Amino acid sequence: MNQTLSGPARSCLWASVTASATLLLFSATVWWLVDGPMLFFAVGIYLAILTAFAACVVWSIRQLWKFGWRSGTSAAVCLVAGLMWWFVPFTSLWIQANYRRHRAEREAIVAKITSGQLRPNVPCCPSLIALGPDTAYVSMGGNQVSVEEHDGKKYVMFYTFRGILDRYSGFLFVPDNGEPSRFSDLDEADRTELVRFSDHWVWASHH
Repeated sequence: MNQTLSGPARSCLWASVTASATLLLFSATVWWLVDGPMLFFAVGIYLAILTAFAACVVWSIRQLWKFGWRSGTSAAVCLVAGLMWWFVPFTSLWIQANYRRHRAEREAIVAKITSGQLRPNVPCCPSLIALGPDTAYVSMGGNQVSVEEHDGKKYVMFYTFRGILDRYSGFLFVPDNGEPSRFSDLDEADRTELVRFSDHWVWASHH
């Protein structure tokens, strides 16, 4: 066994394990990372990770072809990682975890907004509320929430992603008898995805 994993085969195995672990870890945590300036580097980092993983796949296949099944561990590692990367719904799992983790904190903030304790306080954007430093980080892009009022009812958006121009996603608080499509541009059906989590909470994505 030691002879099988010596030299290039051992290097290939370690490279495959490292590349596979990095790919899966980044896929599982990318939505925690793409906040602020990191957004502009995330795509490049992801492409670099995918390129390294692809190189390890090619390398492991060559090792398998050259030395047979005795050196197939690297190829097996890449295969398992590739299947996990393709089939595991990392984004959906992250959204669900984010919802459960911050629901109580977000509902407390909504209560303060509804009662008037929190009001828009960003001079350039009259619909934004910048949450204080003592508030949990519940909205990506600077911990700011967007508030709109329709028919006397307040809708509050907590961002999970604040992209460029009108691309964004987040958890939208919908008041009693309210409709998510009333908020901003979520009435554009061809550019909007809505996933209801409860009577008052909807995850919305506008792309």
